Amino acid sequence: MKPAELNIETLVRLYANGWSLRKIAREFKSSKLRVGEILRKNGIATRSKTEQTIENWRGHVGPAADGYLRQKINGKRKLFHRAIMESIIGRELSRDEIVHHRDGNKNNNSPCNLMITTRKEHPSLHRRNT
Repeated sequence: MKPAELNIETLVRLYANGWSLRKIAREFKSSKLRVGEILRKNGIATRSKTEQTIENWRGHVGPAADGYLRQKINGKRKLFHRAIMESIIGRELSRDEIVHHRDGNKNNNSPCNLMITTRKEHPSLHRRNT
């Protein structure tokens, strides 16, 4: 795409689809700061540093039969939403801690959509959403 094609609708669509500011800037031959400025001026909140870091992780991420995304980290397969939460809180989750997707979408691993709960409390969160 040429720099002239830079418009807010395209920026919002790409950003909402998970493109980083850096990737959008490269595509449009612009700067990351300029893309972020355009989005914010148009009322689009940009992702936090933690979300940017998560989005730049390396390694294979793929869906499993149960619908959750898994990632291979240090040779071990791990549920992606658990890996994200562990990155945010800076420690490993215990076996009793469950990472709940607030909107029910197993593939929406945005940090603002994830919350830690216990195995005991987790079923009640699903009853509230039905």
